[in-house]
Amino acid sequence: MKTPSDPVFPFVASRRQFIKVTGLAVGAIALPAWDCESAQAGLSLSEKHDLADIAVSTARRLGASYADIRINRYRAESITTRERQVQNVSRNENFGFGVRVLVKGTWGFAASNNVTAREVRRVTRQAVDIARANARFQRKPVELVPVDKAVDTWKSAFKEDPFDVPLDEKIAFLLAINDAALKIDGVSFVNSSMSWVNEQKFYGSTDGSRIEQYIIRGYPSFTVTAVDRSTNDFQTRTALGGPQCMGYEYVREHDVVTL
Repeated sequence: MKTPSDPVFPFVASRRQFIKVTGLAVGAIALPAWDCESAQAGLSLSEKHDLADIAVSTARRLGASYADIRINRYRAESITTRERQVQNVSRNENFGFGVRVLVKGTWGFAASNNVTAREVRRVTRQAVDIARANARFQRKPVELVPVDKAVDTWKSAFKEDPFDVPLDEKIAFLLAINDAALKIDGVSFVNSSMSWVNEQKFYGSTDGSRIEQYIIRGYPSFTVTAVDRSTNDFQTRTALGGPQCMGYEYVREHDVVTL
């Protein structure tokens, strides 16, 4: 499994790409793909289960009474426009895992962004070492309540993954909002934006639980300012729509351009 060396990936564009993005025309904006795409694409659910087995078996062998592992991937995309220009496009990604252990009633935790079997073993050993080091400060042992194992996969309700929608299309939608607003008499300023978050979480523990979650959240918005040049009076209004646990259908199903 290939993984990036750094868990955070800001969008970095060449000068030519930057001019394309921030210019007046939408054009065919060429942006690099998500840096973790190839790494995460090769990490199947069965491989996550295997890594969980490695973590809990290693922890038990080293004396832990309980252990769990979380393998998480977070993606965020934000696009901001003003009038007929793109102000900002940002993409960030985090990908890694953390192991938590309970050794003789004391917690230990360690994490890494290098998601491999060898690294899971190393991090688990480190978590156990930290738990033993913490024991000297533990006044009362931690006792866990027994729970039944849970094995499930859950996705938030969405029809269209926004991260599969081309960036050009998203920008064109925002600029269409701006253009429609600027055609209204008195409107001088308009800002529009959309932000998307994707959380992919996997959890495995010594009690046998194996849970995977896939969550999408979105927040499109725009603000319009109208100015009366004769009196210099101005009024500003912002779209009332709030963040929703929905996919890109949140945008498609609300034709704000023609409202």
